[in-house]
Amino acid sequence: MVEMDKVKAKIVRQVDYYFGDFNLSRDKFLKEKIKECEGGWIDMDIMLKFQRLSALASGDAALVLKALKEAGGDLVEVDEEKSRIRRNPSLEIPEITDELKEKRQAATIYVKGFDKENTETAELLEFFESIVKNIISVEQRRWIDKKDNTKGFKGSVLVFFKSKEDAQVLMDMEDLKYKDVPLIKKWQSDYWEEKKKEIEERRKKKTQKKEPKEIKAAETQTFSLPKGSVLIMDCLNEKTSREDLKEALKENFGVNTEDIAFIYYERGQKTAKLRFKNENGAKDVYEKIVASDEKEFKVQDDKVEFKLLEGEEEESFLKKCVEDMQQMRSKPKRRKGFGGRGGGKRQRMG
Repeated sequence: MVEMDKVKAKIVRQVDYYFGDFNLSRDKFLKEKIKECEGGWIDMDIMLKFQRLSALASGDAALVLKALKEAGGDLVEVDEEKSRIRRNPSLEIPEITDELKEKRQAATIYVKGFDKENTETAELLEFFESIVKNIISVEQRRWIDKKDNTKGFKGSVLVFFKSKEDAQVLMDMEDLKYKDVPLIKKWQSDYWEEKKKEIEERRKKKTQKKEPKEIKAAETQTFSLPKGSVLIMDCLNEKTSREDLKEALKENFGVNTEDIAFIYYERGQKTAKLRFKNENGAKDVYEKIVASDEKEFKVQDDKVEFKLLEGEEEESFLKKCVEDMQQMRSKPKRRKGFGGRGGGKRQRMG
């Protein structure tokens, strides 16, 4: 008999929680059902869809109705004949406002230190109600892994009180333990502030790690090559090397070969493109060649023709050069090691 009375008391408390101001103001499902159902009456088959209530009553609707009838509270009305209940229609459901949020947060305490694997909400509620009064609810904080569709208990809870004064009683308790494990207590507002700072610190560290890469990426994106920098040498013979080209320009026109950034040429090709480092570097050399008195210019005894790359041809070529350079920069640098190209054989010691 005593055990049944305890069960009934838990049932009444749970139903009062469902229809109370705290839960109902944020429970969209139950609020919609109250609007949909005639007179706000909710059938017991709907109420027993709430897992905690169903577990407490072992799925017995009659037991829930009987417990509520015997309790005779002002919050919930009972219609045993039609097996349904409702919130007292004279009690308005409070709207969630900033003021209400602040008031609730001021009466909420964060508590940490519970077993993450074997802790039930009902046990926690009993624990807190045994040491303090006027608790509205105890909520387990949970993590969710969307990738694996798994979830679990974080080992911390939020304890909601009717007032800040009620919550203060718990905060003032020293050496609070649960199953011999010390518990950490904080006001919810203080906890959120700490979490905000932690998140901000993580963001800063993440940003600092990203910055060098982002700067490099930005440099790559805005990187461009100077115009007037590409000189074409045509009609080359198959023996001509890059050194031959540089030496010929140096001897005949005083070109500083260090001003040449790159020579796009392989031995055996008929045409070479010489890209200079500075804007109009190739143009200046080309104008010297055109203005020279020499009618013929030879490399490896073969007459060579010159052309300055301009317009769309130049734009297209320089764009391709930039793309090739970007691709080379993005490739990871190969580390030299033992064996293979660039390395020697390992020696066995001893």
